[in-house]
Amino acid sequence: LRRFIPVVQTALRRPLVPPQQLQWYSTDYLENCDVALESIHNTVDELADGPLADDVDDIMYDSGVLSIQLKNVGTYIINRQAPNKQIWLSSPVSGPFHYDMVCTDDGSVQWLDTKDKHDLAQKLAQ
Repeated sequence: LRRFIPVVQTALRRPLVPPQQLQWYSTDYLENCDVALESIHNTVDELADGPLADDVDDIMYDSGVLSIQLKNVGTYIINRQAPNKQIWLSSPVSGPFHYDMVCTDDGSVQWLDTKDKHDLAQKLAQ
């Protein structure tokens, strides 16, 4: 069985969770995902009321799906993907991205892209 783990990891393109952490990971995923999405929503909402007022057409957040419609650009969708334990970003400019929750040594959480490991926060700052 151990020799198949690298094959499965490569096929899934996301880290495998050790069995002893599985329950913690499932519970913490939903909580951390909601915190991340609400934080993004609040930040974009504040920017839409201020410096980005002329650029933002509409913002909607419901049931783990955040939709941000920008004038002359298109609609960004950031949503929870509970079956995969990921956050997905769909951009009208750069396409789709999938982010895994990664817990750092200091206890903080990062959302890292499954392909090149860039951080969701860095991507949104662009």
